Amino acid sequence: MTGMIFSGFGGQGILTTGMIAAEAGMKLGMHVTWYPSYGSQMRGGTANCSVKLDTKDIDRKSTRLNSS
Repeated sequence: MTGMIFSGFGGQGILTTGMIAAEAGMKLGMHVTWYPSYGSQMRGGTANCSVKLDTKDIDRKSTRLNSS
């Protein structure tokens, strides 16, 4: 399983970058999760997303990137 975390501030394209990584994994036939997290501000607030890619099903219990 490959896990990636993208983080920054709103308006920097963090969520879009994560979505592009997730879509690339889907085009390769992988199983993908994409979890966005962002503050209430429209721009300038925190923005994070985690993306998981795997060739097998991703267990919903392993939502943290540091667990397998």
